[in-house]
Amino acid sequence: MGYDYMGMSFQEKKAQHKAFPASAVFAFSLLFVFLILAALYESWTLPFSVLLSTPVAIFGAFFILWLRRVLLSAFLPTYMVQIENDVYSQSVSSCS
Repeated sequence: MGYDYMGMSFQEKKAQHKAFPASAVFAFSLLFVFLILAALYESWTLPFSVLLSTPVAIFGAFFILWLRRVLLSAFLPTYMVQIENDVYSQSVSSCS
């Protein structure tokens, strides 16, 4: 006797018909965060800049990571050869 985990459970089938849309959950979460920030900063305009700066910072971080990958793929092999030669020459000269 075994268990089959391939199908949906009773709770999943029941909740599927009463599901709240993900876009509504996201909208309510943004509204909730905005209201908390408005209460924190005691301003109605400052939370907009905080909420809009977060995606800009995330996209900037991903851009820097992408740029780093592009630059390292272009220049890394020649630098790695130079570093290996320097390490080898230091180890050889320290042994003599």
